[in-house]
Amino acid sequence: MLGMVSAMYEHRKKYHYNYLGLLFAGLSINLRVKRSYYCSEFVYDVLTTANVKGVNRLSLITHPADFLQLPGAHVVYRGKLCEYSYSSVF
Repeated sequence: MLGMVSAMYEHRKKYHYNYLGLLFAGLSINLRVKRSYYCSEFVYDVLTTANVKGVNRLSLITHPADFLQLPGAHVVYRGKLCEYSYSSVF
C-alpha cells in the first residue's frame, strides 16, 4: 500500500481528480479514467491493493460512508476540515 501511494506521489503530476467519474458515481455508473480518482475511489483502490479484509464486499462505486461497513471501521473525526488537528485523532 505504501509503495502504491509513494509511487503515485512521485508521479503526482500524471494524476488528476476524476470529476467525470464522481458525476457518474452520483448516477450509479462506474466510470474509471486512467490515472484519475475521486476521493473514495482512491481509498477503495488503496484498500484493495493492501488486501484489507471486507473491501471486496464493497461496491466499485463507493461513497465515504461505505467504508464504515468494513470490519473494525469507525469514525475517528467528525467536524469541519479547517478545525481538524492531527494530534486530536492520534
